[in-house]
Amino acid sequence: MPDSPPAEFQYSAMHTATLRAALEALFTRALSHPELELIVRSFHSLALAYIGRKVSTGRLGPNRLGISLEDLAVDCIADLFTQDDQGRFSALQSYFAGADLRGISGSELLGLCRRLVFSAVNQQLFRIYGHYDPAFRKLLRNLKGSAHRVPGVRLVEHQGDSWVLFSSNGATLGREPVIPPEYLETLLSSHLSVRSSSVDMLRSVGQVLAENSAYASGYPLIGLASVLRHMLARMEVVDEPGERDGITVEEMESVLRGILPEVLSGIGARYVRDGKLGPDILRAYQSAVREILLMEFGHGNGHGVSFCDILSTVLPGVTRAEYAEVHRSRLEYLVRVTRRRFLEQMQQNL
Repeated sequence: MPDSPPAEFQYSAMHTATLRAALEALFTRALSHPELELIVRSFHSLALAYIGRKVSTGRLGPNRLGISLEDLAVDCIADLFTQDDQGRFSALQSYFAGADLRGISGSELLGLCRRLVFSAVNQQLFRIYGHYDPAFRKLLRNLKGSAHRVPGVRLVEHQGDSWVLFSSNGATLGREPVIPPEYLETLLSSHLSVRSSSVDMLRSVGQVLAENSAYASGYPLIGLASVLRHMLARMEVVDEPGERDGITVEEMESVLRGILPEVLSGIGARYVRDGKLGPDILRAYQSAVREILLMEFGHGNGHGVSFCDILSTVLPGVTRAEYAEVHRSRLEYLVRVTRRRFLEQMQQNL
């Protein structure tokens, strides 16, 4: 999963300062050739690093592209540098217009650039891979038809593409970046099941975006169909697509292995010190929390399986009465804390 940029991409303070000045100039005058070249080169490096991570983690198969990764990175950021009739870079100006370019730190500036470039990469990859799959095309038609039947959802044209806008609260498409597909899939996993209709899917996406207001209130239609297509394949509703573009169970387990001991040492250890439970029960809680979250996010179909059922597999002999009286509040609290930490970690890793 994308994390921090590779070592060769760590910007110096001088480079960041020069990039900041070039971006500020977007709003005051025509860019000089060196300034434009600097922005293009910086964004290309970001795009290439992100694409490279997708390839290295198996989310992107380069053999199907027909072009080099360097050329793909150029294609992905090209639309960001389209000029209007007045010679303005309207996409860049629209995105950076609300940012305090002079006041934010260097890391915050690079974070802004990274989110813009990653969004552009994902949209281009959606266009490249989106049409080869018959199941994908069927899902796309269903989503388009359902968009007219869900209150607060409508199809709009934005940046030359069809988007699904979730505007029940009057939201519009502004400068916020598009939520990364990997993170969207992670969040949706707890909402969807094998029985979810396209209407259910759209409602769930709208709820997720409403709860994550740092991201755009809409999503490219083709991109949304791609995310949902992969989720349906994981739930074995449709055949597995040829390319993998989501977070694997193994990656989720790796994140949980880092989070669970910390959560349990901070919260669960207090239960042990207070004499409320023994270390063996604490270990059972840790195993149960892991299974609950993997069921919820890793398999996309945790509906209908109770926490009591899961705990009983690692703590044999637990009755429902004992679970309700002794374990329920503790286990549910540990799940809530771990789930929040898990989602925060997954977002940081995208």
